[in-house]
Amino acid sequence: MTKLILPTLSQAEWAEREIGVIIHLDLPVFSNDVRYNFREHYGDPLPAELFNPDDMDVESWIRAARDLGAKYAVLVAKHCTGFCLWPTRAHGYSVASSPWKDGQGDVVREFVDACRKYDVLPGLYYSVSCNQYMNVDNPGLVRDRDPEKQRAYNEMALEQLTELWTNYGELFEIWFDGGCLPPEEGGPDVAALLSRLQPNAVVFQGPRGLPSRLRWVGNERGVADENCSSIMNEGAELLDGTRIDLLENKVVLAVPEGNPKSIESFDKLADQLGAGEVFLAIGNSDVPVGQYTRKIFAHYGMDEQSLADAGVLTYGSNVKEVTTQVSEGAVDCGVIYATDAYSAGLESVDEATADMCGQVIYPAAVLRNSAHPDEAKAFLDYLTGEDAGRVFESVGFTPLA
Repeated sequence: MTKLILPTLSQAEWAEREIGVIIHLDLPVFSNDVRYNFREHYGDPLPAELFNPDDMDVESWIRAARDLGAKYAVLVAKHCTGFCLWPTRAHGYSVASSPWKDGQGDVVREFVDACRKYDVLPGLYYSVSCNQYMNVDNPGLVRDRDPEKQRAYNEMALEQLTELWTNYGELFEIWFDGGCLPPEEGGPDVAALLSRLQPNAVVFQGPRGLPSRLRWVGNERGVADENCSSIMNEGAELLDGTRIDLLENKVVLAVPEGNPKSIESFDKLADQLGAGEVFLAIGNSDVPVGQYTRKIFAHYGMDEQSLADAGVLTYGSNVKEVTTQVSEGAVDCGVIYATDAYSAGLESVDEATADMCGQVIYPAAVLRNSAHPDEAKAFLDYLTGEDAGRVFESVGFTPLA
């Protein structure tokens, strides 16, 4: 019997609220570099003293969110710089070390209080996977791979999450963005802490296995890929004879504009990585594009850990982040999907074959319990026709049906 994934009750309640906002305020806002990239400044974080807004009205943010119809709001409590918008006890890199309100301010407190005042559900964002101040980058590992530094970072992250999840009441949504490296891969045990302190929250890109984990379509391009599915709890039967393999996406090797390193193929990339000649962006191991990449590594006999230790790899929490690193020229190349390369206007110098990593297949079917099965069949027929096929091909897909 074929099953289709369906949302949990809390995921459905989250979706029914339809509109939410995310508010991002970090030290680069106060710097003179409008294109500040924390990855270019490891070892030289922006000083906490930069944070000194002179007319910040947090309640006005939430009133504006409420007035546009938002039912929930998420504040970026700590982004990739590591600077904290609350007076954390874990270290001194926070609002407590800034001149704002003489070091007595707490943006998180003002945000949560405003949300409750204006009947907007509060959520908090915390990046476990990146922390410039602590010299940590995707997928949540200290850059020099020192085990004692990693242990200290994991303890610090859990301490800060405990502060956020105990001092500000119940949260509607918790947002990790870069995902959470599990303990067996060197990360902190976020899942156990989350289950104990915020069991009712929906969680974006949280630890694997949680019943209310979210993915989203909300990338800046508005294009969904297979990373959009949530952890689900029950299935729905498909109407017999209607399931088809509709589309195939290709795993490609994409390069920045001009291809500065003259990268030609996966075959030559293996040699160039081994020689330390190129810098490659790949997806984390918990997202599909990263899993396909690791199959490619295995095909060529490449050891990921050795490459990471050699400093020739950087990571993205999803395919969009890898694509962005390539688009901005922060890396020499990246392993992404053909559709993402097309959307970003990137050149693909090679496609991985099925022997290298398998195939990326998108199926389609009619649900057995559909209220409009005839219309659904007609739409499925349209999707397999020439007109739809031309549209799919124009954005990088390969029609299969």
